[in-house]
Amino acid sequence: MPDVGSLGASDEPAVNAAAVAAWARSAIESVEQEDVRRPVVVAIDGAAGAGKTTLASLVAAELGDAPVVHMDDLYPGWDGLAEGISLLVKKVLRPASRGDRAWYARYDWLLQGYAETVIVPEHRYLVIEGVGSGCAAARDYADVRIWLEASESVREIRAKNRETGSFGANWDRWARQEREIFDVEHPLDQAHLVLQTD
Repeated sequence: MPDVGSLGASDEPAVNAAAVAAWARSAIESVEQEDVRRPVVVAIDGAAGAGKTTLASLVAAELGDAPVVHMDDLYPGWDGLAEGISLLVKKVLRPASRGDRAWYARYDWLLQGYAETVIVPEHRYLVIEGVGSGCAAARDYADVRIWLEASESVREIRAKNRETGSFGANWDRWARQEREIFDVEHPLDQAHLVLQTD
């Protein structure tokens, strides 16, 4: 595996995806030496609007259509960042680390409640993307930790353009939670690869 702390930067998302996939492939040997057959977990973290969802989709394709778990499906609403991390560990990462089937209830942002159950497909790799995926207890399960960096102005424009209006009213509310968690957890310092996306 390349040295921890390597810095990657590219304007081309496909180049970034190839770099992340290379890191994931380099982790296979150490994971295969473990007693339990489990996926190599790739966590893509960064503040809202940093490009996590786009990168995760490209990385999943590079890794043979690996499943992607979106943290947006786990957070229980606009004040649920910390709880979303706990649910990720409990419902997805801990079971996957034991070789068990992972599943979770998808949060419906329009209905403001949990909806259908999502079964995470079994695969050699598992991509997790979302704010906090490289923080707290989730960090211990991530074989490859990626941090996406972008300026706040770029991130805010991206996030508000992507959403149907709800993020605009909740940007500051969500950003406060991000700062609280990042100030304690320092996920950028714990990343294997840092990518500048603006």
